This record gives sequence, structure tokens and C-alpha cells, in this order.
Amino acid sequence: MHCTGLQTLPDAVIIGEHVAEPDALAADIAAAVIAACRLAVCRMPAVPGMTRATAGRMAHAYARECIAYIAETGDQYVRMPWRTMTDGRADCKSTAIFIAALTAPHGCRVDLVFCRWHGDRHLGHVYCEVDGIPADPLREYAQADPAAERIRVNIAAGL
Repeated sequence: MHCTGLQTLPDAVIIGEHVAEPDALAADIAAAVIAACRLAVCRMPAVPGMTRATAGRMAHAYARECIAYIAETGDQYVRMPWRTMTDGRADCKSTAIFIAALTAPHGCRVDLVFCRWHGDRHLGHVYCEVDGIPADPLREYAQADPAAERIRVNIAAGL
């Protein structure tokens, strides 16, 4: 990682925004999100009553209805799913980890999708894709922004 302001807590990683290069910060954030997501997926149990067929839709609906979206400025917090549930709020990074952690234990293929919009140099948004279906709580289930350039990172495929 490039950041000097990296702080790891039991339930979150805090990345200080005080780096000179925004692309290095974006790379650090992406690496922290991927690492936290892999850890969360390994630790989360299956949710009773949730099946592979319904996992993505149910996790997406829960995130949209019960987790308030907050855009973070300044220091970036990459929250683990249990912290997101406790706080009842999260940004796109933490919400993507939350959805991935709920769906992967059901055997779903989970990808993190990092987005960049035309003209932007850095990645500005991330969401979870479950079995190839976008589960971005900022959009309706199964909808992705057609204008965004997307970079996929597989986290779990049929655990």
C-alpha cells in the first residue's frame, strides 16, 4: 500500500486521505476493499432461509432498505459487515463487502466491480455482483451504469 495513514481496527480499515497522488489512494482503497471482502466472506455464516437463487436479491434489498448510504470525504473507512450492520450506514465500499459476505456463503459467485466514468482517471465507485447480476444499492437490482468502465475482481465462486 502507498498510504502512510493506514490504520487497521478489528472491524474496519481507515485509510488517511493525505496522499499526494489520488491514483495511489484509489489503488490503496481498492486493495483494502478486496482484502476486507475476502476476510468477511470467510467469516460470515449462511443466512437461514436464504438460498442461492434469492441471495443477491435479498442482500440487495436489505442494503437498500436498512443501510443508509453515506458518501465519505476525507479519511476512508472500509467497514466489515458486522460494523456496517451495527452502524446502519455505509458507503459503497462497505456496502459491497456487506452484500458479498451475505451471499458468498450460499455458493454464489461474488465479484467486486470497481467503476470509473469517462474522463475520470481513478475508480470512483464499487459494488457487488452476485452470480453475474449487479447488486448496487444505489440502483435497482440487476441494473448497472452503462456509461461506467468496470473492472471486476472475483472474491468467491461457489464456496
